[in-house]
Amino acid sequence: AGINLPAKRVVVRDVRRYDSNYGNVPIPVLEIKQMLGRAGRPRYDTEGQAILVAKTENQREELLERYLLGEPEHIYSKLGTEA
Repeated sequence: AGINLPAKRVVVRDVRRYDSNYGNVPIPVLEIKQMLGRAGRPRYDTEGQAILVAKTENQREELLERYLLGEPEHIYSKLGTEA
C-alpha cells in the first residue's frame, strides 16, 4: 500500500540510481513516468508540473528522447513465475 498525497509539482533531479549488482543504472522509463504522473492529480489540482533536471544540453536531449518521447518498457507479471 502506498500514500496518496497530492503534489502540484514533481521534480526529478537524477534519472540514475545505485544497483548493488550493476552500479549506477538508469531508472526505467515506466518508473519516471509514474513519478511525473503524480503531479496535478484530478481530485486535487486542475494542472500539475513535472520537471526532469538536465545537467547539460546533451543530457537534456537524452532525457527528452528517452523519457518524454520514448516508450515505456514492456511489463510482465511475476505472479506465476516465483517459486
